[in-house]
Amino acid sequence: MNIESIDINSLEQAIKKSHDNSLDYLKESELLFDIKSYGHSLSFAILGIEEFGKSIGYRLILQYKLIPLRGRIDFDPNVLFKDIQSRHMTKQSISLIFSLLYQFSTTETYELKNRLDNQRKTISYSPQTRKFENITELAYDFKTIKRFQKAISRLDILDKQKQNGLYVEILDNNLINIPKKTRAKVVKDTIELLKRLLKQQTI
Repeated sequence: MNIESIDINSLEQAIKKSHDNSLDYLKESELLFDIKSYGHSLSFAILGIEEFGKSIGYRLILQYKLIPLRGRIDFDPNVLFKDIQSRHMTKQSISLIFSLLYQFSTTETYELKNRLDNQRKTISYSPQTRKFENITELAYDFKTIKRFQKAISRLDILDKQKQNGLYVEILDNNLINIPKKTRAKVVKDTIELLKRLLKQQTI
């Protein structure tokens, strides 16, 4: 399927439904946390982050269909559409990176635009890594980036944490992963991150 065959109404519905699904995952994650089912709670919070990212990804596709994007956000809409349908890293990356853009102060937004213009760079989606990633390089010294640095550094392990929270597995040295061994603080931090994402983006 390519974006030319997707109608605008379907995209608008997908934006809302994936956002609502993210809210549902948040509620379910909090319920699981309350009964100390930490592994499952963590996994549901990460699924919520992914659904939030999917909602924003669909917004980008919709924007591209309505008014083809020019300038400082660069992506192949068909590649992005395929990846937000199937790639966990893509959805996690979109959640964090675009939430940063939404939370930049007016001053930071102005400075970032000037930096992009002066360096002739774009916020680009990489088909290799399947992430919007270079914004953290372009805005590494901004306060907003620093506030999210811990969350950004977790991007590469979020999917593994999600898997560990759901399944029993034999790991290296014959250790057995049990979801219940997940630390409460890691879960709480992830739930709070999802809340922050949802709070600043409404449908």
